[in-house]
Amino acid sequence: MQQGKGLMFSVDEFQQRLARTRERLSERGVAGMLVHTPENMYYLSGYHTPGYYAYQTMLVPTSPAKPPVLLVRRLEESNVREFSWIDTRRVYTDIEDPIELTAKVVKESGLEHATLAIEKSAWFLTVANLEALARLLPGVTFVDGSGVVEQGRVIKSPAEIAYIRKAARAAEAAMRAGLDTTAAGRTEDEVAAEIYRAAILAGCEYTSLPQFIASGYRSSITHATWAGRRIEPGDVVYYEVVGTVQRYSASLYRGATIGPPNDKIKRMSDATIAGLERVLETMKPGVPCGDVAEAWADAIVKGGFDRPHKRAGYSIGISFPPDWGEGHILSLKYGEKRVLEPGMVFHVPSSIRDEGVALVGNSETILVTDRGSEALTHFPRQHFVK
Repeated sequence: MQQGKGLMFSVDEFQQRLARTRERLSERGVAGMLVHTPENMYYLSGYHTPGYYAYQTMLVPTSPAKPPVLLVRRLEESNVREFSWIDTRRVYTDIEDPIELTAKVVKESGLEHATLAIEKSAWFLTVANLEALARLLPGVTFVDGSGVVEQGRVIKSPAEIAYIRKAARAAEAAMRAGLDTTAAGRTEDEVAAEIYRAAILAGCEYTSLPQFIASGYRSSITHATWAGRRIEPGDVVYYEVVGTVQRYSASLYRGATIGPPNDKIKRMSDATIAGLERVLETMKPGVPCGDVAEAWADAIVKGGFDRPHKRAGYSIGISFPPDWGEGHILSLKYGEKRVLEPGMVFHVPSSIRDEGVALVGNSETILVTDRGSEALTHFPRQHFVK
């Protein structure tokens, strides 16, 4: 069994993940699964690359007697050797058809007349590729297996939580640098540059979304990034930063004003902090995710603002661009009946938007513990005055 020098978990942990995935596949009555989501391939194999824009997949037979197979572009094979524990792999060159090779791997595994799960929700399994697979494998019945791997990912192991804690330290360093650099006359670009510098020096890898920083009216633009604007007296500045370590992320959100904030900005900040604290109080094993969202919304309304139309938070963990969150796996949203379990981790961006004026908010990355919750990000919970 190979063990890449860059293997970030023990082989035993990977084997446990694979075994639990196979149990879920068996429960669904399928003979195997073709995994195309980069996060899921990483979770099961350790293999990762920024080059996932090229076709890649992992065949996971349900039977333990059949080995899992990684299929990647020939150019990416060095990443399999470096990061993965999987022995069996197939590669294709840039003049070969990877879909034909995928069909060949399925046949070599004796699954050409089986029922196989695929991820219909995967961004990297195109309609064209699925149709080609169906033509090349007429004896295979394809069924949707979206969520099979994610069921394991939503509960983090102690080793995964350790990486998220490290990511939180990088996010804190980024936030401190952003605040320290912010001043009237500085540009958003200068602030962003220091945020990135601090995050990287604190151990942050490439992130799955950009570091967000915007000032003045631009702070009210959803997911605004630096745009060269010069910061002026009276501006609200918003920062939503992230640390990423071994592809595990932790996010942190704070705001500042250049000079004393006006009364409305103060009330907005106070309400978002109250909402965040209600989330921390409410989160504990057995509580439905929807109840957490309601607790957060109640605090916002009690602060004198409209009931939020958005979710209170989302699962966070493994990420590759274009998203640092796992909200498609589980979100803290109204009506969500799934309950919290120890080992779940959420980013909770408690915010209020004054359209065209400012966005004010506070967030934490929060772990569900055996008895309640723990904020993994550690930073003063306040609206800063610069």
